[in-house]
Amino acid sequence: MRNLNYILMGLIVFLILTIHPLSSAKKLEYADLLLYNGKIFTAEREKTFAQAVVIKNGKIIFVGTNNQAKKWVAQKSIDLEGKVLLPGLIDTHAHPIQGGFSELVGFSLHGELLTIPNLKSKVTEAIVNKSAFIDDVIYINSVSTNYWSNIEDLHSLFNADEYIGTPIVLAGDDGHTAWVNQAMLEKSGISKEFISGLAEREQKFYGRDSQNNPNGFVSEEGFDTVRKNVSLPSNQLMIKAGQAAVNYFNSQGITAWVDAISNAYPTEPMFTMNPSLEHLGAIPIYEKLAKLEKLTVHVGALVASPKADLNDLKTIELIREKYKHVPNFSILGVKIFADGVPEYPTQTAALSKPYSNSGAIVPTIINPSTFGLFVTEADKRNLLVHIHAIGDEAVKTALDGVALARKTNGNSGINHTIAHLQFVDPNDFSRFKKLGVAASMQLMWAVSNPSTVELLKPYIDAKIYRYIYPTHSLLSSHALVVGGSDWPVSSANPWVAITRAITRKTTGSTELIPEEKVKLEDMLFAYTIDAAKALRMQEKIGSIEIGKYADFTLLNQDIFKISSEDLLNTKSVWTMFKGKFVYMADKKV
Repeated sequence: MRNLNYILMGLIVFLILTIHPLSSAKKLEYADLLLYNGKIFTAEREKTFAQAVVIKNGKIIFVGTNNQAKKWVAQKSIDLEGKVLLPGLIDTHAHPIQGGFSELVGFSLHGELLTIPNLKSKVTEAIVNKSAFIDDVIYINSVSTNYWSNIEDLHSLFNADEYIGTPIVLAGDDGHTAWVNQAMLEKSGISKEFISGLAEREQKFYGRDSQNNPNGFVSEEGFDTVRKNVSLPSNQLMIKAGQAAVNYFNSQGITAWVDAISNAYPTEPMFTMNPSLEHLGAIPIYEKLAKLEKLTVHVGALVASPKADLNDLKTIELIREKYKHVPNFSILGVKIFADGVPEYPTQTAALSKPYSNSGAIVPTIINPSTFGLFVTEADKRNLLVHIHAIGDEAVKTALDGVALARKTNGNSGINHTIAHLQFVDPNDFSRFKKLGVAASMQLMWAVSNPSTVELLKPYIDAKIYRYIYPTHSLLSSHALVVGGSDWPVSSANPWVAITRAITRKTTGSTELIPEEKVKLEDMLFAYTIDAAKALRMQEKIGSIEIGKYADFTLLNQDIFKISSEDLLNTKSVWTMFKGKFVYMADKKV
């Protein structure tokens, strides 16, 4: 009898499992969060859209349809109501800690071009409320470089009686230039004699009048001379700036970034600095934010080595080792400057043909004969090389350096990166794919405005100018194009850059080389899975796939149904980092 009972029980279990083979098993699959009924852009090229995603322990465990998701029992379920969900967006070239200081807790003009009377009013207001002072220096951030065409107006205003003895720095919104008044020139030791004692190569970083007296304009190394005489912000203020930057980027739907010069504070030299274990800039700020559990972004940090010195690589390895324990933070490699900027009057970008006003051919900052050896050694040490290159000659030299590394080391799998790419020789388009080089483009600038027309076009050879921000040309050559802002040099809002990349214009402007327009999908990949490759994190972030971190942003409008111009109105409803909400538009997290 007992044996018969065992047989009958076994038969009943068999029949239950046969008739309902999955129902009971599915109900036993538990999760933390179910997001369903959405238009989910996965950033997987083979399966681009889904309806539902399931999260457990901060990672994605399911992506699929609403019906398929019903097997999951989640602690919380959210109906996305048909809204568009994207992977957390990624900025591959920014200066977030510096920007947090200059734009969010310091005094900034945000690139606005004011009349001289209105400029005076703004500065007077900042003096009264003391928001512009760093010790005894009035330090004004993100000043439009259009002022540099009328330096006489700045001289008349800021060297007048009321400012005599008060050092003033107007830091340009390009990050490379500034104008300072007479008191600041004296504080910095910049005089006619000082400039004449410099090597010819260095003299070009200082503006001079017809009598060779300094006129207050400085660029790059000249700007560094000024910054050496400005105090550093306090550690407490920089932590506040860092937190403000994280919150701001999260509000833009951004959950990862590349810090292009992590070893610098905002008011210290950048173009003449050398990596060291004693001089770590913003890196300790990241460590502090992580300890406070406030670092709700993945950070790929670059250590600047403007002179591309082989000896710096060992130091960078030591810095990487020292901070490898910091959550959500890693040292990617090294940042190099190949040249400067092309706008008049600076004109320090390295072009293949001379500037028409001066006849000058500006050489690259990096030495073409040794740069390849530097990239080769960095590549061997598993360090990514991220190169600022704006002129077509600088881009070519950067590619040549990577070419030697590939020839010597083979393909290491590291997507060494060239940033900005304002001008690229058409003969070099195909080399990006061949060499595995990422093209980090700041396409908010890819429109007709004074900086791309009045301050640039008259001085640049027409054949070079034709390929200004050549996004379509690069994508057509299968280059890995990735999005970046260069914030605070431009807006960190990715939808501004995406809109301009697609339209190549702003409201009321003409199109800037319309042949270089791209599609929305191109830019979505550029800010998601392709951008993840620039952080070497494509296996962990950048797409909505099983096993990756649950980094998402929900949008306020259907970007796939609206006009290109309306993309500019896109905002994040909320942002999630590792399965937790870090920004909600309608309330505090």
